[in-house]
Amino acid sequence: MEPKPDTVKADYEFERPVVTFESVAAMGELANAQGKGHVWLVGAYSLNSMPLLENGVKSAIDVAARLGVDCSDVAFDEARAVAAQRKTGSRGMLLGTVVATIALAAVLRASRA
Repeated sequence: MEPKPDTVKADYEFERPVVTFESVAAMGELANAQGKGHVWLVGAYSLNSMPLLENGVKSAIDVAARLGVDCSDVAFDEARAVAAQRKTGSRGMLLGTVVATIALAAVLRASRA
């Protein structure tokens, strides 16, 4: 069922990134450019890894930590995440990612206050 047109605020199309030799080289260039001119980029594409949602969270935590924010309470623990995924399935991993993202947003908001 489609939403009523008058309730739609914006409509965007997204595509999943594809890893190529060129994109791997670009990720290396991005890593070297992080913070220059006070510009930091985060997202699933910004780590030299598979472009998954978890990497978007990891990249945001990395940048926040580089900016001096204590992220120890929201840092992504890969071993714990894998164990949770085995226990609860991929649904648990998605929930963990959402919770980490919300927690990180709260940390960043608090650090600006």
